[in-house]
Amino acid sequence: MDDSPNHEQIRLLLVEDDSESGPVVEGVLTMRGLSVRLVSSGEEALDVLAQESFDIVVSDVRLGNGMSGVGLLRAVREDYGDLPLILITGFDSLNSAIEAVRLGAQDYILKPFDDIEELLLPVGKAVHTHRLERQNRLLQRELRESESRFRNVLDNAVDVIFQMDVASEAFEYVSPSSQQVLGMSPPEVQSLGLAGVLETVSAEDRKLLKDLGKEGSGALEIRFRSRAHGLRWLSISASAVCDEAGHSICIVGSARDVTDVRRMKEQEREYRLALGRAERMESLAVLAGGVAHDLNNILMPILTLPGVILDDVVAAKVAVPETMAEDLDVIGRSGQRAAAVARDLLSLSRCQFVERTPLPINQIVECVLASGTVRTLVKEHGNIRVEREISALEPMVDGSETHLYQALLNLVINALEAMPQGGVLRVRTETCRVDEAISGYELIEPGEYVRLTATDTGHGIPADAIDRVFEPFHSRKKGSTRSGSGLGLAVVYGVVKGHEGYVDLCSAVDVGTSFSLYFPACHQAQAVPEQETEVVGGTETVLLVDDEDLPREMAVRMLRQLGYGVTVARSGHEAVDILRQKYHGDDSSPFALVLLDMVMEDGFDGLDTFCALTELCPTQRCMLISGFSDGDRVRKAQKLGAGAFLQKPFSVNQLARKVRAEIDAVS
Repeated sequence: MDDSPNHEQIRLLLVEDDSESGPVVEGVLTMRGLSVRLVSSGEEALDVLAQESFDIVVSDVRLGNGMSGVGLLRAVREDYGDLPLILITGFDSLNSAIEAVRLGAQDYILKPFDDIEELLLPVGKAVHTHRLERQNRLLQRELRESESRFRNVLDNAVDVIFQMDVASEAFEYVSPSSQQVLGMSPPEVQSLGLAGVLETVSAEDRKLLKDLGKEGSGALEIRFRSRAHGLRWLSISASAVCDEAGHSICIVGSARDVTDVRRMKEQEREYRLALGRAERMESLAVLAGGVAHDLNNILMPILTLPGVILDDVVAAKVAVPETMAEDLDVIGRSGQRAAAVARDLLSLSRCQFVERTPLPINQIVECVLASGTVRTLVKEHGNIRVEREISALEPMVDGSETHLYQALLNLVINALEAMPQGGVLRVRTETCRVDEAISGYELIEPGEYVRLTATDTGHGIPADAIDRVFEPFHSRKKGSTRSGSGLGLAVVYGVVKGHEGYVDLCSAVDVGTSFSLYFPACHQAQAVPEQETEVVGGTETVLLVDDEDLPREMAVRMLRQLGYGVTVARSGHEAVDILRQKYHGDDSSPFALVLLDMVMEDGFDGLDTFCALTELCPTQRCMLISGFSDGDRVRKAQKLGAGAFLQKPFSVNQLARKVRAEIDAVS
């Protein structure tokens, strides 16, 4: 069977109703390497053809009382097209042969065969011819499809595809996309030729474009003035097509509009800078939080002992030496200054828990502008005019009044100190909606915001300093009225981030600077402020849980001074053990209140301790305290039932009010 176009085994369907000759022919053909399926009727043959594929059908003309071989031929031609079919018969009939050929039989063979080759040769030839014809049809179809795809690619390509004759510099082909990219139809580009196209290219790019591709292949980006879109950037790739002698005969290439790509790359560069800033600030925030936690614990005795010592001296009915009172006052004031720095550090730690309430931003602005610090600065700098552009809609922000006040105060101080020779400070509040993300100093996500803008006409910020303007200690202005902690704008950034907001700024040297703070808008009414209550103690027993010795000892001393009985636990696990020993399963807990530090040993902090305590005694009331804590952990504890949060360092009065309020709320 070497005549076949390939070495695939021939699958043959043999239709023979003679029970003796059929198996014999099947066996001989199988021995000669064919795959043969024997059936005894035309009807059975059609059923098999519907389920399996064959290369050729060989059928006897006479097939008993059913469908004849000629009838099978008709059915095969109707249902299976040009599938090869050879008829064999023991009765030579000219009419049958003519009918078979007319219907498209590949051959008509008489039996008996003197040699099986009389059948094998026609079968091999028929299959070989059929396979060649089928392969040819497939190749022709693939060629047509390839040509169609290629034409579709050229006609629908976003890029401009072109071919230019080297000798005449005329464009032999220009794809239809030239209309969109260049603002010119293909005939217009062809009529201009290379010389005309170069006139639309920026002068410094013309020679580069003219030489592109003449010495092989190359690519470049040029500026091009499109009739449809104005000045654009094009990325052009071109290659020379050479003749047999190696001479360039034409240049083929493509031109792509990369204006948007270049713009996106620039935006990506800006995003990377913003991400770098955010990562630096995040690292500083983590560091600041840890420092503030340790500092607040250290400050507890410094802030509280002066008052406690004076109270003890007075209670002992001993005259207080004047120098002693002055010394204690110095210690207290120094502690307050250190506490202010600690608060600034906590403002950088955006995960720090702060209690929020709906606040009118206009009132905070007015309080800041009316503060003694701002009035003093305005007076010292002389010729400064403060202008207000306050929104009449009374924008509301869900936030911490203390933190928002400090952020705005720092922003105003920064603006005033930027105008030592005088100028204009303009403070503006407004509501705004961001429908699409704004790429400014940082990416501002879509949403509804309250925008607070402070603009000065001072010396401005150099371009190389803007990237680090919010970092701590980046700017240390001489003569500042503040503590000189170097945290002014860093606190602003931390407060804004702590309120899920964004910052933006623009500045020009010797023109001025504008800072904009975006806070998520709040649509709730302002809460009624709580009335100051009289400081009172109590006689109840409380459990104090704190792993730091100094702040724990001071808190114990203050609580006992207020009249409370105090049980001490030095860790969360110890607190759980104490409650397990003292609680007997009735409704009431042995402790009227648990004062629970949030930052303790790894793996079992305040939230873990709270959950364990309330699992033992579901009615146990807890109040949270900390010098620094994860805001998410505090909020989760409060959502599970924990009470108020008290920030370290705290005074006796602050502690007394919080403890009394929590105990009375349970009562």
